Amino acid sequence: MQALTYESYRTEWIADIIEGNPSSVLVGNRFSKKLISQWLELDEYNDDIIFCDGSGDGGIDIAYLHRGDLNDNGESEGDTWYIIQSKYGSAFNSNTTLLAESEKVLETISGFRSKLSSISSELVDRIRNFILKSSNNDKLVLVFATVDPLNDVEKRILKDIKTLGESRIGNLFDVDSVCITSVALKYFLFVKRIILSYSISKCRPYLVHTSNCIFSA
Repeated sequence: MQALTYESYRTEWIADIIEGNPSSVLVGNRFSKKLISQWLELDEYNDDIIFCDGSGDGGIDIAYLHRGDLNDNGESEGDTWYIIQSKYGSAFNSNTTLLAESEKVLETISGFRSKLSSISSELVDRIRNFILKSSNNDKLVLVFATVDPLNDVEKRILKDIKTLGESRIGNLFDVDSVCITSVALKYFLFVKRIILSYSISKCRPYLVHTSNCIFSA
């Protein structure tokens, strides 16, 4: 049996995105929908996922409000708005993209961008209302979605963006990144659990080679 490596997983994952020779806009839309839905473990057609990508999006491609669970005392653990900035392939230009797009999103959320689409305008109103009524447990997370993991320099820039966002929006602001590696790691761990479970149930020793499947998320 041929071993499943990250490289083969990545190639197959991207194949769905570029199938049919789509336009660059459609490729970007497909990429963001697939990556974010898998990362957050949501149905791609979940009504709570808001797609804004296009003219007048204010830098927000996708937004999703995660409602927190209740703790043992019946208190909410906090809600989280995920604000997604998706960049596929050449659309991502390292630290230049991170800084420019984060500034655009922060200006939008702060109310300094008036030329927004109707979808983005309604979304921003919801987010601003969320910020005003937020508790210490609530969060607003700006997420950069890319094909490959960010390098060390880009990760340091995320820390600068977090500081900038906190100064403008408050301590509920945070920043994160997600890539194909992130969802692949979940997939490989899931497959490994299935194999081990099957091995135990059948009382057969299976040797699972993971040397090609271990990578940093």
